[in-house]
Amino acid sequence: MFCHTVIRCILLVSQVVASSRKVEPLVQALVDAPVVANHIACIASTLEGRELPVECLAAFASQKMEQISRLSDTFGQRRLVKLLCALMERILKREPLALLQIGTELEEFCLRFSSLERASALYRLAMPLLDGG
Repeated sequence: MFCHTVIRCILLVSQVVASSRKVEPLVQALVDAPVVANHIACIASTLEGRELPVECLAAFASQKMEQISRLSDTFGQRRLVKLLCALMERILKREPLALLQIGTELEEFCLRFSSLERASALYRLAMPLLDGG
């Protein structure tokens, strides 16, 4: 729970002072943190009813896709793929520019995990936006 609160605080502070360079180390710490389900869930719940900085969302999604891709625990990896895909679907609906910045990475991630329905659904949702349509 503590970690959840810290992440939420970082995100809210970054939202308030998005124009300030002082928040960048905080956001970078969140992006660099090991991928865990609680972090993804926290971003998803914080996104509800708020707009978060596009750069923060893009950096978080990009880093988590990379971390998940490197996991050796197949069960844990599949679970995190599903959670991250659900989060990215929310981001696409609210802040599509965030994921357009990492379009190639997003496409590769979805194709790599296309055996999972959630990744396939994200691919179908994202491709029209990434193709400019």
